[in-house]
Amino acid sequence: MRYFRTSIVGVLGVLCCSVNASAINIVFDYSLDTNNFFNTQAKRDVLDSAAAVFEVFTDSLDAIVPGAVYNQGTPDEFYDTWNADFTHPGTGASHVITDLTIPADTLIIYAGGRNLSGTTLGVGGPGGFDASGITSFVNTVKGRGQAGALLGVPTDFAPWGGAIAFDTPNSWSFDGTPGGTESDFFSVAVHELGHALGFGTATSFDVLANGTTFSGAAATALFGSNPTLHTDQSHWAAGTTSIIPNGGSQETAMDPDIADGTVKQFTLLDFAAMEDLGWDVPPMSPGGLTGDLNGDGFVGIDDLNIVLGAWNQNVPPANPLADPSGDGFVGIDDLNEVLGNWNAGTPPASAIVPEPTTLALLGLGGFALLRRR
Repeated sequence: MRYFRTSIVGVLGVLCCSVNASAINIVFDYSLDTNNFFNTQAKRDVLDSAAAVFEVFTDSLDAIVPGAVYNQGTPDEFYDTWNADFTHPGTGASHVITDLTIPADTLIIYAGGRNLSGTTLGVGGPGGFDASGITSFVNTVKGRGQAGALLGVPTDFAPWGGAIAFDTPNSWSFDGTPGGTESDFFSVAVHELGHALGFGTATSFDVLANGTTFSGAAATALFGSNPTLHTDQSHWAAGTTSIIPNGGSQETAMDPDIADGTVKQFTLLDFAAMEDLGWDVPPMSPGGLTGDLNGDGFVGIDDLNIVLGAWNQNVPPANPLADPSGDGFVGIDDLNEVLGNWNAGTPPASAIVPEPTTLALLGLGGFALLRRR
């Protein structure tokens, strides 16, 4: 998938999440960086920091270990073998590597740079494969132990890895402070890694892309409706925004473009889509202010309405809005997140701050109504 440069103004945000000790590991292979794009450790360090955005995913991925021989010495002898095929990051040609060994919980991403056409800043996607051998080996290559990836209509995605490439002639910033004519490398790297891990590229994503909208449960719960897709059905619609911590909203990382001189983080809507396509995403928090569910820097009526609007409902555990406790159910613990820090922060200009007696009536009225339903 490609990421393009535009003149749209972006907003910097910092993502906060809870990290599980068990997580995936993204390993970059620079052996095909034939144009020496990653010619300094500093550049590789930024790519590692982009990978860390996804290394909070808690999936358990089986190792791919080829070479086992069956019926050895007989006419029926066969063995476990496979080919990883992907786009060579340095040339753009199809490339095949036979019998890679992939450790457990690990994805291998081949990284490099080449001259990309037009205003394309980067391209990325998961690798393909063909495999033969005992059935369990073939299934491991296909699904890495994730049962949903083996279904006729997949509900999960667990690739061996993939490839990403970046435009070599482009003016890049690697320090997080791009000038007006520079592209922020971290932002583009996060975007392309999102594609390598299945956003807009996995079959489990495609089955949720219904014409112009995306029907994943986590993304819909977070967005309030089915989010709109770009016409390529591989990105959010241009200009789609979502919550970031401590700063209101930001244009999503997985829309199709980024402005020169701006930085983008992976937003909560981006993470929700990754959960929908099959990754185990830990509960995400909209920010450091307890009870500020909509991320506007203030705990007030908007946050209360988010909880009451989903009261007594089961929601995806990674939904940070109605379910800040992350237990998959909207209840008293989530309400206490809001009421316990009521009126904290700086009210937005349009905020209406109820008096304490009014607040009590709002809470009780919401409880009574929702219990009857």
